[in-house]
Amino acid sequence: MLGIVGESGSGKSQTVFSALDLLPADGRAVADGIWIGGQPVGDLSRAGRHALLGTQIGYVPQEPMSNLDPCYTVGHQLMEPLRAVHKLTRTQARERAREVLLLVGITGPDRVLACHPHQISGGMAQRVLIAGAVAGNTSLLVADKPTTALDVTVQAEVLELLRELQREYCMALVIVTHNFGVVADICDRGAVMKDGRVIETGTVEQIFAHPGDPYTPELIKASQDDTESRAELDAAWNKAGRTVRA
Repeated sequence: MLGIVGESGSGKSQTVFSALDLLPADGRAVADGIWIGGQPVGDLSRAGRHALLGTQIGYVPQEPMSNLDPCYTVGHQLMEPLRAVHKLTRTQARERAREVLLLVGITGPDRVLACHPHQISGGMAQRVLIAGAVAGNTSLLVADKPTTALDVTVQAEVLELLRELQREYCMALVIVTHNFGVVADICDRGAVMKDGRVIETGTVEQIFAHPGDPYTPELIKASQDDTESRAELDAAWNKAGRTVRA
């Protein structure tokens, strides 16, 4: 589980869009290499790379209410990708949509499938997006600031859900965030970005205990607003390693 962390405007989301081949027409991505399931993505055509989306790669965008179409029901928005990408029948797609809603902790899936986005909460909408991202049994899940605009309690629930899904599906997970608490809670490795560049990578323990760039500890300090929380975070890491909850 990799956490890409940095301040707003550092290039985190654009890096994700590059990896997903979703840059604008005039955008260009350069990489030493990208492999999905042992397959070198760089050797694929554009159509071949796009075929990975929804099959090998799942994507959870930020701000769920902005990424669900208000004109269509939740059921339509979960079922149509399954029909288009996985060629399921309407009955099969509906059953799979029900399964993944239950998987992400939504009770009464039939009621939610019939709802429009404005009829469900922000936390439930985020779970719907996560359900859609894993519906195709993907091997890589990319979550772009999945806790944005959610209250603290719901944020913790969403992070725990991502952790459980990663274990359930044995997926690789890339999570984009500006919160080092999220990285401490859920990630194995971290990549720190600043001004469009990755300035530091390593295990989460290495980044917290022995940051290699002076920007990193300043960013860590900025992750908590009050002194007491900051002190608790430092004490927990010094005493027992990764015991911090976001």
